[in-house]
Amino acid sequence: PTKENPYEDIPVQPLPLWRSPSAWKLPPPKSAFRTPKTPHRLPRGRHKRIAQLQQSSKRNPHYQTLERDLIELQEQQLFELFVVVSLQKKPSEGSYVPQVIQQFPSKPEGKGKRLPEVYCMVSRLGCFNLFSKILDEVEKRREMSPALVYPFMRSVMEAPFPAPGCTITVKSYLPGAGDGSIELCRPLDSRLEHVDFECLFKCLSVCHLIRVCASLLLERRVIFVANSLRCNLSGSFIPQVLIVDLCADKFLQEVSDEDEILPPKLQAALIQILEERNEILAQEQSFSQEDVTLNSLVSEAFVRFFVELVGHYSLSMTVTERGERVFQREPFRKSHTSRSVRHFLDLFMETQMFAGFIQDRELRKSGVK
Repeated sequence: PTKENPYEDIPVQPLPLWRSPSAWKLPPPKSAFRTPKTPHRLPRGRHKRIAQLQQSSKRNPHYQTLERDLIELQEQQLFELFVVVSLQKKPSEGSYVPQVIQQFPSKPEGKGKRLPEVYCMVSRLGCFNLFSKILDEVEKRREMSPALVYPFMRSVMEAPFPAPGCTITVKSYLPGAGDGSIELCRPLDSRLEHVDFECLFKCLSVCHLIRVCASLLLERRVIFVANSLRCNLSGSFIPQVLIVDLCADKFLQEVSDEDEILPPKLQAALIQILEERNEILAQEQSFSQEDVTLNSLVSEAFVRFFVELVGHYSLSMTVTERGERVFQREPFRKSHTSRSVRHFLDLFMETQMFAGFIQDRELRKSGVK
C-alpha cells in the first residue's frame, strides 16, 4: 500500500539541482545490538531536562495520533455523507437554526423556496482540493435540478478508493452535455495540502523558526502573539515557555537553550536549505519540468532531517517470546556515532511525539486497516 509518511523505509529522492548538505551524510549507524557500555556521566543540566520530561510525559502505550486515526478509522470509501444545510426560521423567536435539507445516500427532502445553503462533505480525509472539485460539480447539478445530485454522488461513492497520489475517474452526465468523466486525484499527503509555509517565513526568520521547531520537538510550551492574535498574560506565570512575537520576529521570553537542542551539524544543514529556498526554487523553475513548490521543499528538508535521526529505528526492534515487537531505546540511542545526536535523542525519546511515531510506523508495518 502507498504510504503517506516517508520516514525510515521510503528512499528520499534529492531535488535535481541542489546538493544535499554534507551534514546529511552522517556515518552509518552502528549495530543496534552491541553489548551496552557503562553509561557515561551526564551533565547536570541534561539530567535535569531528562527528569523534567520523564515527569511530564506519563507513558501511555497507545497514543492517539493523526496517523493512528487514519489507519484505524479510515474506511474504504472516499466520504461517508454528503449534506446540504440550510437555515430554518423559528416562528416564535424569529431566529434561524441550521437544518439538513438534502443528503446522500438518503433521498432529498423539502419543497419550495430555500434560504441560503451550504454544501458539506463529511470525511476523515482532509482532501480539500478533491472535495472542492466534487462540490463544484454538485453546484452545477443543483442549478439544473436537485435530482441530478443523487446519481452523481452515488457514482463518486461507488468509485474505487484512491490511494495517496492516485487518480480515479468518475462517470458524469449533464443534460445537454451528455456522458462525460471527471478525474479526482487524492494528494500524497492530505495533511499538508492546506498548509502555506510562505506565511511562516514572512513572520519568522529561519534561525527563529528552527528554535521554535526545536522547542516543539521537546513538547515545550510555545505561545504565539501578534497584533491580530493577542495574548494577555498579566499576572500569569508559565514556566519553561517560549513566547514568540510574530509581528516583530522576536522572542519575548525563552528558556535560553533553544539553540542547543538540535544536533549542530543537522541543524546547520537544515538552516542552509531553508535560507537558500528561493535560489533552489528559482533553479527548479528554470531547469526542471516538475513543479517544486515551497511547501514540498520545506517538507523534504524536514523529512531528511528526521530520516537521519530516526530512520533506522527498526534495527532496534526486538521480538519477544509472545511475538510482540518491542523498541530497544538504549541500543537505538547508542547506534548513533555522533554525541550531539545521542544527546538530542535522550530528550526526544521521552516525548509522546516520538512514542507516537514508533507506534504509527509499527501499525503501518502490521497492515492494520
